[in-house]
Amino acid sequence: MTRQYQERNENVRLDHLLLRKEDGKERKPLVVVHGFMSGKFGFKSLFDQEEVLEKRDCYLVDLRNGEFSDWHDENSYEVFAADIIRWADKNGIWKFDLFGHSMGAKLV
Repeated sequence: MTRQYQERNENVRLDHLLLRKEDGKERKPLVVVHGFMSGKFGFKSLFDQEEVLEKRDCYLVDLRNGEFSDWHDENSYEVFAADIIRWADKNGIWKFDLFGHSMGAKLV
């Protein structure tokens, strides 16, 4: 990926939903990326369970061109992956595991 490519897309804002146990403890971040024709709420019921939140802070991210994130003409797996890295950097998330479903799984 070229630097020009990254700069051209750096203003694409991704919306997200944070699911975490409200006890003041930070847990290992899990970034959840939806598939095609889905969005950040697609996995809410799966990751908003006590058993999961005991172990993880879950970030359900809405990819570009999703219902709640910015629209941009460019879209490819490379662009989506760069968006996730930029989003994590902007949110101070330096290490995380990535859970992707369908199209979202191809970002790994």
